[in-house]
Amino acid sequence: MNNNKELVTIPEEVGNFITRQKEQGNNFFTSLENLKFKIEILMWITKDDNEDKFLSAWVNGFELEAEKTYKIRMKNMKNGYDYLNYDKSNFQWFLMDKHEVGDFRTAHTRKELEEAGFGLMLSSALFEVEEA
Repeated sequence: MNNNKELVTIPEEVGNFITRQKEQGNNFFTSLENLKFKIEILMWITKDDNEDKFLSAWVNGFELEAEKTYKIRMKNMKNGYDYLNYDKSNFQWFLMDKHEVGDFRTAHTRKELEEAGFGLMLSSALFEVEEA
């Protein structure tokens, strides 16, 4: 990695792909061939100026974008019992207020929500979604 160059910021999935390709000993051109199996990454590369970002990340290294988190509020619920919470100690989801206290997390990534079966909350009219 060339430390004299500014690192580009790329999505985590793209960074993981580059890291795996290098760990497997693949060169840049082999990694491009392997992109045919990674449609989401290929779509990211082909929009905007991301071709240059991908090449720069491969050559100079990269930083990962901060993953977006969301607070989910169920509409028409009693105040204080309306935000989706996750208890990190007991691994349980529940409705409470929007403040993070102790092991209670109120900001969740899309991946966390989808893995818990709550992905539809992001687009449902029953819920208000705010980026945290």
